[in-house]
Amino acid sequence: MPAHEFFHYTNFDAAHARRISYILFTRNRGSQLGKTIADVTRSLRADDELIVVDGASTDSTEEVVIRHRNSVHIFLSEHDRSAQHAVNKGVLLSHGKYIILLPDEDRVHSSGVEMAVEVMEKNPHIDLLVCGGTKHFLVRKMSRVFYYGPGMNYGSTVELQCTHGSCANAFFIRRSVFAKVGLFPLDSIAWDPMWVVQCIYYGGVVKFARINFFDHYITEDSISHTREPEMRAERMRFVKMYGSPEFARAYCRERSIWYRLFGIRRVKNFVYSARKVLRKHGAGGLVYWVVSRSKKGTGKKRPLVTPVWDGGFS
Repeated sequence: MPAHEFFHYTNFDAAHARRISYILFTRNRGSQLGKTIADVTRSLRADDELIVVDGASTDSTEEVVIRHRNSVHIFLSEHDRSAQHAVNKGVLLSHGKYIILLPDEDRVHSSGVEMAVEVMEKNPHIDLLVCGGTKHFLVRKMSRVFYYGPGMNYGSTVELQCTHGSCANAFFIRRSVFAKVGLFPLDSIAWDPMWVVQCIYYGGVVKFARINFFDHYITEDSISHTREPEMRAERMRFVKMYGSPEFARAYCRERSIWYRLFGIRRVKNFVYSARKVLRKHGAGGLVYWVVSRSKKGTGKKRPLVTPVWDGGFS
């Protein structure tokens, strides 16, 4: 029998040869790809890796990757079914203890990455950190901070996730969680919140960490715009699959055509939010909140509560 290496691991994390696997998924975005790779390169350490998964692009993508081959560790280019299909292939190719997902035009902050590593190393029971960041809506010319403050036990229930949402750009994933909860769902449009629900449902430990982690640029061809009705219907479907019957009924009722037509949901949300602001910030805070909501335009107005990026959990 030929000689071979024998590996004996007492935990899954010990089996990884690298620290972080950055999975950059792309298709026909060669004009943006070079900037993204150069940005990731500034965050890469010697024990990290960058995996580029391309959906058989017909533009300059291959030339761009070859030009940056000193930064890219693995390049796979073949037809795929969807973004999450590409991401799943990247996960299977990866060697990192942790995984970061990176669309081809977005950015991660190296300081946020290092803070996320520190949090996960100190808390080995956590499977998924959903971090904070900024979403830039280029069509509407506005930006919005993705942030949940202290007091919310984010990730404790499927209902909380369905109510407050998530963003794949914010994920800092312990790779071992895939053995517990499975890969990203291929038949889903809103695959990132669906996977977080899947994590919670199958016993994964999910936390929102107050870490400034990403910048996400939402363009006019993003599925948030082009397939919004389908995404809304799909959220209804997975709320019914994973949520309690009582929550599913309330969730679907408040998003029904009648609630939208008569503005019932808007009024209920306004009253609920106003009570919350009044309780926390008093009458002055409530006045500021009402005035800030009434302003139209660029979306650059100061948020009521400035995010505190202290690395704590919500």
